[in-house]
Amino acid sequence: MKWTITALMLLAGALPIAALVSLRNSFAERHSALRAKRAREEEIKSDPTLPSEEKERLIREELPSESTGYDVLFTKERIELAVLDLTVPRFTRPVVMTALGILSGTGAGLLSLWASP
Repeated sequence: MKWTITALMLLAGALPIAALVSLRNSFAERHSALRAKRAREEEIKSDPTLPSEEKERLIREELPSESTGYDVLFTKERIELAVLDLTVPRFTRPVVMTALGILSGTGAGLLSLWASP
């Protein structure tokens, strides 16, 4: 019984921590990609040796937009949807892991109270 309680208590600590690390890594990955794209755009725009037409061509070819001109009409809704599209799928696994960790801790606590000799 002690081994079961120990395993559940370890899961109770490990799963929420793993969930938070997973969530952080997921957001950091997207953040890095967007930052790199933005840095490259600024690099192209600030290059004094390139004519404007060449800058526009490079930006269109190297950094294709994820948006359209029609998006401007619904900017608020598009931003909200983009945030939800990015966050909800990334939250699923960490939320499940956190819930399992909480359940494991609760189970271990209950077992230690009621199953002790």
